[in-house]
Amino acid sequence: VVSTGPNPEWEESFTWSFESPPKGQKLHISCKNKSKVGKSKFGKVTIQIDRVVMLGAVAGEYTLLPASKSGPPRNLEIEFQWSNKASDTTTDTVQQ
Repeated sequence: VVSTGPNPEWEESFTWSFESPPKGQKLHISCKNKSKVGKSKFGKVTIQIDRVVMLGAVAGEYTLLPASKSGPPRNLEIEFQWSNKASDTTTDTVQQ
């Protein structure tokens, strides 16, 4: 559970294992809000995994789409890291 406020922070990380580096794959992230009056979507963003593999790490702020109808645009600040393990398995880590 993340506290309410205009700039929530999750401070979480996720790890995936791949047999080989993914090519042409995308990571789709959807941000939602669950409140006492129901659920609402903040928006979503799609990240091209090839870029993370090529650069080793990608960090930035992404605008969630569709854009907010009222108020400023909603953004997601996120960091991706790619690493090759000593074994034949590769890992993609997402930190929010």
